[in-house]
Amino acid sequence: MEALKDLALSMLNMPLRYQQAHDRERKYHEYKAQEAGLTLDQYFKQLHSHKITEVVQECLFGENDDIVIFVDCWKAFFTGVPDVDVFRTRARQGYAHCHGFFEMFYVLNGYCYNYINGKEEVFHKGSVCMMNAQTVHARVIPTEDTLLLTMCIRNKVFDSYLLDMLKSIPMFWQFYASSLASGETPGAYMHLQDTPNEQLELILYQILRAYLLDDATSQPVMKCNLIPLFAELARAKNIEGFTPIIKMTPSPKQTDIEKILENIHTHCDSITLLELSKMNNFSPNYLSALIKKHTGKTFQEIVSHYWKEKATTLLTCTPFGIDQIAELMGTSSRSNFERRFKTLVGISPAQYRKNVS
Repeated sequence: MEALKDLALSMLNMPLRYQQAHDRERKYHEYKAQEAGLTLDQYFKQLHSHKITEVVQECLFGENDDIVIFVDCWKAFFTGVPDVDVFRTRARQGYAHCHGFFEMFYVLNGYCYNYINGKEEVFHKGSVCMMNAQTVHARVIPTEDTLLLTMCIRNKVFDSYLLDMLKSIPMFWQFYASSLASGETPGAYMHLQDTPNEQLELILYQILRAYLLDDATSQPVMKCNLIPLFAELARAKNIEGFTPIIKMTPSPKQTDIEKILENIHTHCDSITLLELSKMNNFSPNYLSALIKKHTGKTFQEIVSHYWKEKATTLLTCTPFGIDQIAELMGTSSRSNFERRFKTLVGISPAQYRKNVS
């Protein structure tokens, strides 16, 4: 689909919108170089010598961004800014890093290398790569005609908008659940497809178009399009014979954690630790320790997280009144719902709905 490629290339001529995320990344690296007492060139040479850096979320995401899009090619990197050659060299050589969000890229033209967890993978035109937050990777853009469309997606998008869909597709659920392991599991990634997919590119076109509009509808429209995007990836795999390469090493208790998290998500409006322990045949103390060990969060923190995401999704994506949402959330009254919502979110449900509308 040439329209997607043309739209991606047009992004290079939109300096304000395009440069925002790249400028945030550039400033982050400048800060890290200055902190280490190095020039940018010296700083990147250290990165290229296999020292790992973790790119914090704030480096790429704007205040209201849950999804950020890049167009990656030789011409794209920091045009018109100081040290442009240093940054372009970095793009061609890559550097090993990981970060606190999911990343997905689609090869629009040419090919690229991605050194993932120390191993080289080649991604050709039409390839899709998805990586979770723990995946150490170094992507290399080897030729002038290579063109990539990259999406960085905050974890909370998976936790709220995509969770039900992920649970219905085993390969995606396994991939998502791997991101919840706390240090015991190497980063997981998926290598999907190796030929262009017109339907997939049509969905990506809608996502990129919404991003470039940069208005109040942009982020909600992009999130809504993630569901057909994942569905198309699953459909292509099943119908057209693509075989996803899912690389991960599950910890011994990962299956337990997947089931436990699904139970919490399904019953976040009412579940207790005792009820959850009975569902999974564990003692409450053991279950509490297991959850903390593998997710880094307490049982109550996870319940509150899922409850908040479910409540905000209902306020954002449905026309239901607050009384009806309070009932759907299992609270005994509207006032109790409003009280809990304000405790977790910081504002009332009515104000939240007004802010996102």
